[in-house]
Amino acid sequence: MEFLLNLIGVPLQYVLQFFNSIFNNYTLSIFVFTLIVNVALFPLNVKQQKSMVKQAKLKPKLDALKEKYGDDRMKYSTAMSELYQKEGISPTGGCLPMLIRMPILIGVYQAVRNLVAAGNSNFDFFGIDLAQTPKFSTNIIEDFQLIWIIPLISFGTSFLSMLISNAQQKKNNPQMEQAGGSMKMMLLFMPIMSLWISFTVPGAVGLYWACSNIVTTIIQAIVNKFYSVDTLIAIETAKEGSKRRKFELEKIKKSSDQ
Repeated sequence: MEFLLNLIGVPLQYVLQFFNSIFNNYTLSIFVFTLIVNVALFPLNVKQQKSMVKQAKLKPKLDALKEKYGDDRMKYSTAMSELYQKEGISPTGGCLPMLIRMPILIGVYQAVRNLVAAGNSNFDFFGIDLAQTPKFSTNIIEDFQLIWIIPLISFGTSFLSMLISNAQQKKNNPQMEQAGGSMKMMLLFMPIMSLWISFTVPGAVGLYWACSNIVTTIIQAIVNKFYSVDTLIAIETAKEGSKRRKFELEKIKKSSDQ
């Protein structure tokens, strides 16, 4: 297990050491690293948005299926899956950025562990030593530690990120209307998981997760503004119209040549 952790963690350790040689602070290095990772994943966010466009264009067909099968959710789900497969749409395509971020989170955890074990690492964050692992206690008043701020920030940023993401997906993806209960569960599950993880890992890892939530939310807001579903649908419609006109002109030209 340690070998697998180091397989991801050691390369990231060298990356953090490189940034630390520039900033002389691992906390700032982690923030810069988080920013670079999320900017690198920007094309996936755009791809995810384009996938939402395809799903939005399917809404009339999905509405027809819903009307056809009524309350028979099993037949509706089967027909919907067949329609998605026919149109080449993956309903889980939006999970890809998360699937990439999770191994990176694990790698950051191992990298921080290695750096802390080596000693002489500056993980100062406004007077808080993020090399420490927050220890939760039910006696909040007497056992309160400043480092508890990191899990709380992680929880808050995760909740905000999920809230914005769910609102956007529900607006753009008609399928989300059928999964209201499960989406509410995810809205609570992910922040609670972030809170729990942040109380079991060094504060620097919790800070990475919090920074990642913040940067991801900002990038998603940028994607929604410049690659909104309505804008992309208008572009797709214009392209389709251009192709039809070109096809009709070619037909007319062939007819006149004959």
